[in-house]
Amino acid sequence: LDAYVESIWICRNAPQPHALERILPSGAAQLIVNLKEDETRLYDSLDPGRCATAAGTILSGPYSRFQVIDTSEQEHVAGVAFKPGGTVPFISVPADEMSDGDIPLAALWGRRATAALREQLLESRDADAALDVLEATLRAHFSPGLHPAVAFALTAFARASGTATIADVTRAIGMSPKRF
Repeated sequence: LDAYVESIWICRNAPQPHALERILPSGAAQLIVNLKEDETRLYDSLDPGRCATAAGTILSGPYSRFQVIDTSEQEHVAGVAFKPGGTVPFISVPADEMSDGDIPLAALWGRRATAALREQLLESRDADAALDVLEATLRAHFSPGLHPAVAFALTAFARASGTATIADVTRAIGMSPKRF
């Protein structure tokens, strides 16, 4: 999983007052499970007074701008931070359709699988067991299929730490930038 997943995490905090915080964009998607309540509040970053609710288990796509979160929802949360391009073997939705948005995981994996994930996390005896549940769930939904050119490009970008360009990669793999 390490080629696709940056981290698998679980967080428990003391109850927090209702306050809003900004989260900087990371350029990668995250799977987030709110274990305190089966709901996620989604705030408009341009107008934090506007709030919508979504399922408690979501796939938060790569964002190009900051997000606003409710600190009171951070009491018991678990998740997976994917590497850029890392959702491909787990989620069939193209990255451009996930960007700057949150998708209920039930729409991607089905209600039964999403409910089972949440239940297993809630029944976990400790943090290590919860992390094992997340890892096992990812393995169960793993379907390799990353195009070799994309795999090569992701490796090249990771190795070059921001210095590789699309032109460098397409030249190395023999594809035009448009085809890539």
